[in-house]
Amino acid sequence: MDKIKNQKSVLYIRGEEKQTILCFAVLTFIFAFLMPDRATMLSDYRKIITSQAYLIHDFVAVGGLAATFFNVAQHLLLAYILLRRNNRGKFSGFEIAATGVFTALAFFGTNIINVIPIILGVYFYSLRLKKAFSLYSTLSLFSCAMAPLVSYIMFVHGFSLLAATAAYAVGILIGFVTVPLAEAFIRFHQGYTLFNVGFTTGLVAMLITSFFGYFDLKIDKVMILSKDEHYYLLAYVLLFIVFLFVLFVWQKDGKWWHECRQIWRSNGRAPSDFYSVYGRAATLFNIILNVGFYLVLVLLLRFPLNGTIIGGLLTVAGFSSFGMHPFNCFKISLGVLAAALIAGRDLASQQVISTLLFANGLAPLGGAYGCLIGIIAGFIHFNLVNVVFSLHLGMSLYNNGFTSAFVAAVIVPLAEILLADKWRQE
Repeated sequence: MDKIKNQKSVLYIRGEEKQTILCFAVLTFIFAFLMPDRATMLSDYRKIITSQAYLIHDFVAVGGLAATFFNVAQHLLLAYILLRRNNRGKFSGFEIAATGVFTALAFFGTNIINVIPIILGVYFYSLRLKKAFSLYSTLSLFSCAMAPLVSYIMFVHGFSLLAATAAYAVGILIGFVTVPLAEAFIRFHQGYTLFNVGFTTGLVAMLITSFFGYFDLKIDKVMILSKDEHYYLLAYVLLFIVFLFVLFVWQKDGKWWHECRQIWRSNGRAPSDFYSVYGRAATLFNIILNVGFYLVLVLLLRFPLNGTIIGGLLTVAGFSSFGMHPFNCFKISLGVLAAALIAGRDLASQQVISTLLFANGLAPLGGAYGCLIGIIAGFIHFNLVNVVFSLHLGMSLYNNGFTSAFVAAVIVPLAEILLADKWRQE
């Protein structure tokens, strides 16, 4: 037994921990080739990389199952390559959150063509500061939420060399400015939304789209969603959960349950790196529990899975290593559900389900200030999310992240005044 534990330690000391991303990338590639539309995968993939990608373009509807999973696998491979450059070797919760979000967006907005210039922009930013790109590789994954702007400029009037050059120039600019802005904007919400880069990308997208009128550029509001691929998407989520469970069984030790309880007692305010502080096994169990809970909830509501919902589940998975756990998330979810019911909305609808998943960026509010504040935050978020959408016109895929920062910025100072220090949960 001691020998096995020592072998595990050597595995992680060597930095091979991040090969779990590579392993799941391979599984996703295999999964893509098992899909019924695999024969047309390459031609369907061309549809994905040449189509518009702003909210909401579900790639499962745009290009089919095989092409979408091929796209997701490419994202996992790229995430592995970029994070592997980080010489610290061991994973951090922040890196897992970035991988989860980056993979999630591959279902409804990002592809290799539109993320490359943004990553290059972050690279040029690191050159400007004369620092290693590995210090910013994680943030480069988050910054790709504005990739739809690249696709829009490149294809809105038909592809041309001029359009591609303009699109890549804008993408590089986006990547260059996102990192310093994200580092500055965290003071706006004080870490009470986990989606700090979501707020940043929303503001940058808002600024860029405000100039579209000068070029007679118009964005048509669309909602392209798949409805008939529920069971294939469910199979992928279950494969993901099984993969995590195998890792959990391999990593668990005698302390994992105690560490889990410590995670569930934390408020989750950023930065809350569960993976680094509480260990691999406890974090993996927290991820499995959180994703499992929301998957069961979606299934109970009888809403068919689509690319955006899978993206939401993967986002919850990623941030369950960096601030989210069932006991701070469910308070936000109660607020979202309450708002939907009072507004007379069908709970089994795209708006309600997607908001239910992505509003969990506000989980630290429920964790820090208790159930009532968490419910109020979720309630406000549900009503604000559609208003905020009009500010960036869907060009930031972090619409809920953008919204959550405004909610946190309003609630935190009021909660500080109205609640005595002894009420706050440590």
